[in-house]
Amino acid sequence: MTFIWIIIYILTPAGISAGTTVTGHTGQSVQIKCPYDSGYETYIKYLCRGECSVWRTKDIPVQSGSAEDQRFSLDDDTTARVFTITITDLRPEDEGTYWCGIKRPRPLPDL
Repeated sequence: MTFIWIIIYILTPAGISAGTTVTGHTGQSVQIKCPYDSGYETYIKYLCRGECSVWRTKDIPVQSGSAEDQRFSLDDDTTARVFTITITDLRPEDEGTYWCGIKRPRPLPDL
């Protein structure tokens, strides 16, 4: 079995929080917990893969209500203020850097 390394960054109003490393094995699943502040319960949450600049197109495999890749799912616990991303059937191409984000109304950039 091959290890899959995933580094997670969480964007907050104060900036980027410390990164977290999640590891898993090829073919298995991982869960990524993304906490957020009060007031963002009704906003769209998402997971961004790779470089996730506000000025570039983002690779978003999953967001609230939809997934580009059915192996990715998002569950938002608004009471605990944490959304959980589950990635099933891990593959070597899943390895990399991801960002937990929240879509905010313009002109404010996403968190």
